[in-house]
Amino acid sequence: MTRTIKGLLAGSSAALATALFLLGYVTFSSVNEQSLRDDAVSDARVLARLTFNGMFQLMRTGWSRHQLDDFLTSLASAADGSPAKIQLFRSERVSELFGPLEQQEPDREILRAMASAQPVEHQSASTVRYVLPLVASDACLQCHTNARSGNVLGAISVSQSIEDLLEDHRRRFTIAGLPAIPLTIAAVLLMVWYISRRMSASIETLSGEIDAIRRVSDLKRLATHAPPLAFAEFEPIGRQISGLTERLRSIAVDRDMLEFEIRLLEKFIITSEVVRDWRAYVASLLAEINTILPSYALFSIFKTGPRDYEVEVFWLQTPADGLRTAFERALRQSLLHATIDHASSECHIRHNISDPSRTLHDGRSEPEVQTKSLVINAPKIGGIVGIGLQPDPAEDPTRLLVIDSVLSTLLNVVGSVKAIHRYASELEYFATRDPLTKLYNQRVFWELLDNEIARSARHDNAFVLLLVDVDNFKSINDGYGHAFGDSYLQRVAALIRDAVRPDDMVARYGGDEFIALLPGASVSDGARAAERILHAAGQLQMLAPDNSVVHTGLSLGLSAFPTHGTERKDLFLLADNMLYRAKSDGRNCLRCPTQDDLALAFREAGERTLHLFSAIEERSFVPHFQPIVRIEDGTIEAYEILSRLPEGSDGLRTAEEFVPLAERMGVMHKIDLIVLRKAFERIAQSDFSGSLFINASPRALVLDEFLPEIRRLAADAAIEPARIVFEITERETIRHPGVLDQFIARLAHDGYRLAIDDFGSGFSSFHYLKRFPVDFLKIEGDFIANMLDNDRDLAMVRSIAALARELGIRCLAEHVESAEIMARLADLRIDLAQGYHVGLPSPEPKPSPHS
Repeated sequence: MTRTIKGLLAGSSAALATALFLLGYVTFSSVNEQSLRDDAVSDARVLARLTFNGMFQLMRTGWSRHQLDDFLTSLASAADGSPAKIQLFRSERVSELFGPLEQQEPDREILRAMASAQPVEHQSASTVRYVLPLVASDACLQCHTNARSGNVLGAISVSQSIEDLLEDHRRRFTIAGLPAIPLTIAAVLLMVWYISRRMSASIETLSGEIDAIRRVSDLKRLATHAPPLAFAEFEPIGRQISGLTERLRSIAVDRDMLEFEIRLLEKFIITSEVVRDWRAYVASLLAEINTILPSYALFSIFKTGPRDYEVEVFWLQTPADGLRTAFERALRQSLLHATIDHASSECHIRHNISDPSRTLHDGRSEPEVQTKSLVINAPKIGGIVGIGLQPDPAEDPTRLLVIDSVLSTLLNVVGSVKAIHRYASELEYFATRDPLTKLYNQRVFWELLDNEIARSARHDNAFVLLLVDVDNFKSINDGYGHAFGDSYLQRVAALIRDAVRPDDMVARYGGDEFIALLPGASVSDGARAAERILHAAGQLQMLAPDNSVVHTGLSLGLSAFPTHGTERKDLFLLADNMLYRAKSDGRNCLRCPTQDDLALAFREAGERTLHLFSAIEERSFVPHFQPIVRIEDGTIEAYEILSRLPEGSDGLRTAEEFVPLAERMGVMHKIDLIVLRKAFERIAQSDFSGSLFINASPRALVLDEFLPEIRRLAADAAIEPARIVFEITERETIRHPGVLDQFIARLAHDGYRLAIDDFGSGFSSFHYLKRFPVDFLKIEGDFIANMLDNDRDLAMVRSIAALARELGIRCLAEHVESAEIMARLADLRIDLAQGYHVGLPSPEPKPSPHS
């Protein structure tokens, strides 16, 4: 409910007056009561002294016991009718000499006065009391022969009741204060009325002046004459209103300009189409600007190096040669050299034309490019440091002012579009390429192999796989350092690429292993290609950092489709088997499979299949828990559930050893359920209360019973759906886009959370961010592992982390293998980490920190 100033003043003033009245009443009443108490104590003190003096004069006459009794009787009768009560107390020393008196038992105040030989004052709610000790002087010793000077011979107690006196005081004080209440109320009401009237008059005046404004010109009077306000304290507000009005006059524009700004702002929405062709987007912005302000050129300046600049010029139409040359000269001299002040900087100018079919002519010999430009010292996003527009100088200054207001936004938008375009291009490239060798990466190799298998089967063609391994590479890496080892791998990658045909596909499989896919090749064709690779490797020599010459050989394994197999894993495993037999044969050679090799390979494959089915039947698979920690404080926030298969007495087979076969046999979802059942049971038995990351196999996505079974297992273990995070990877789901939509919708409906695994390894991962309610991004492990040695990998990690923060998604780094990587991730503000440095997979989870 909105409160009025009048009501606020009335309420505040009434509260303040009431508080002041009560405070004054309590204060004055308390002071007066204390004064009455002090007077009563003073009276008791005087009465005690008078009593002592009278008794002393009587004692000097040598009084008898009869005289003492008469004196005590007279004391008791003297207090009749008054609030005072006088009592005499004899000490033990006097009682021993003269006998005891009939007196009350001495209380605490009497004993304290006798013990200290000092007067004692005591006050209670209704009485005051003064106790005077009778201290022996030299004159007393004549009679009190058993005492010495300074001994206490007794005490006189004077008590006075003040209850009636206080009550009478309060009654009189209250009666005297009652007339002040209506007077206070009247004063408050009068003050509120006066202030409200002054404020209402000022507000009405200001409201009338504002209500009279119907057009921009009406702002002038309010801008030049501050509205009169009731109080001097409000004058700054009046001046601010005038200043605000003046600023409104300076920025107010007509309706056409406002509609133009709205259209331009709508174009500032960055879409995938904008990112795909950012130059066409900027050209469209120039065309939009021309609808309100004729301008024939727009340019943007990007810093590409310490002293290097790139200028993108966007022409509305094709400029005449003379105009283009003059514009470049004016741009370099007037803007780059004068404004940026880099006379010796390299500047590359690129021209873009919005409408090449028309020619632009300009009658001036030297264009004035400085007319509308914005240049900054520090590069913004995308490296942009400046942006400018070449409008018609005869245009309305107000419209030029509007362009001024959008230049800074335009600078940020153009910089952002170019930056996103560059990042997207790099992500797209490195999603398919190995950063070190620029060959295809392992992920793309498997896709190429699948495509080639399908194509060759359809057209009844053959192809060959060549698996290549660098002999003794570990010794090279350990002996000469990783930098030299990387350079050696680059040379090996180049010689393999040169030794095969241009349309053959070469990939770096991992570490020092490479693989070549030779479409349409027979076994003999593959053998000849291998001989070329071996010959080139024989010529490879590199000078090491210690000036020694490094040379090593290559070992190769071969398999052919369809001669040796029709499944990708069979072909790869056979080539891998041949590779290691080549190493057993002495290295630096090629090994092609014989019939015995094929028989042995198929026999081993059959044994692996039987072993897999037996493990499923016996439910031998077990879960392992790899910790996921908060980088900020190292707290375990989650576990990823991994599958393991016990082997022998104490051995374990990792998922990589049986998952490919299980997926090919269509039983991976059964293994998932076995492992998850055991994992949920262990979690229920532990005190861990964090999240659980699980990987769903591709086949699980198409099974209607998979998610209900997960729901049942979680319910049996009392695990809430929000604690379970499903990891989705591009390689698993790209073949099932429709099924994936349904699966994710069911996950979200049931309250489960979603993580994108290996983010950045595939370009379509970005599409998932827009399409699905993602909670976590798990950055591709290769980027994390190489980020300290490779600037591109570091840039990828930084970009993904920034993207996640912008979208409100938590970021998780995989393959964290060292403290240095962990520290760098903290600098990049990444939330979570997982890897062998963080913690190895273990059969039991640790409890949560609060447990």
